[in-house]
Amino acid sequence: MDTIMKIAQSRGICIIEDCCLALGSKYQGRMVGTFGTAGYFSSQWNKPYTTGLGGMVITSDRELTKRIESLAATEMFPPSSREVFMLRMQLIIYRLFIYPRTTALAQSLFRYLTKKGVVVGSSSTSEYEPEEADDFFKAMSTVQARSGIRQLDKIDENIAHRKKMAQLYDELFAARGWQDRNYDRDLSEPVMVRYPVRIAEKKDALARAAKAGIELGSWFECPLHPIETPLASYDYELGMCPEAEKASGQVVNLPLHPRANEKTVERSVDFITGFTQAG
Repeated sequence: MDTIMKIAQSRGICIIEDCCLALGSKYQGRMVGTFGTAGYFSSQWNKPYTTGLGGMVITSDRELTKRIESLAATEMFPPSSREVFMLRMQLIIYRLFIYPRTTALAQSLFRYLTKKGVVVGSSSTSEYEPEEADDFFKAMSTVQARSGIRQLDKIDENIAHRKKMAQLYDELFAARGWQDRNYDRDLSEPVMVRYPVRIAEKKDALARAAKAGIELGSWFECPLHPIETPLASYDYELGMCPEAEKASGQVVNLPLHPRANEKTVERSVDFITGFTQAG
């Protein structure tokens, strides 16, 4: 971050931070999202706190604040009454039924229902060509906003839990002889959404996890996420980014959310260490 800011400031470049997965994380004691002119955070289902869909932007620039507010007031589309109702129901179902042992089944069902248009999903193929999506710039409903505000009131507890579970993963993996997270603990204080691990048998692990009741995520399966992305549209050819391609074929992630407890972590480590660590 020091190098990025130094280059940007010397050339008059505006920095906008993508902090979608990093709410609460700090670098040299400073909160991410506060280094550049602006930063944005996601509150989609799998993020540190959720409003179902949506997110927020922060900025220290008063003029930019006015422009953002004007844009939101004049260009943003409100969600339809049908979407508001579905999101309300999805939030209720999420709170009642989504636990580590049920997540794999719930995600499969959610993706299927999203394709059928029964529930409101977090992405669609229209994102690849946003000029064709008339309502692409959509506002958050008051139901979502209230839910987000309630969860922000508990964010310190949420963050403390994630750090505690991540430390437990570190200790348990180290005890099994696996390499732990590699970062400078004196410089950075990450608050992770999920705990990433690289394994050689990713497809096999994902297939077995659901049957074993293990919450195992695979968010990045190609160098341009999501996997449905038409690579040719972005002039990407396989082989251009070999390390990213290798990582997408190896990385899985484990739960850190408030419903994942010590027993969840222990079961997850027992499961993952049955495979081969990759790097």
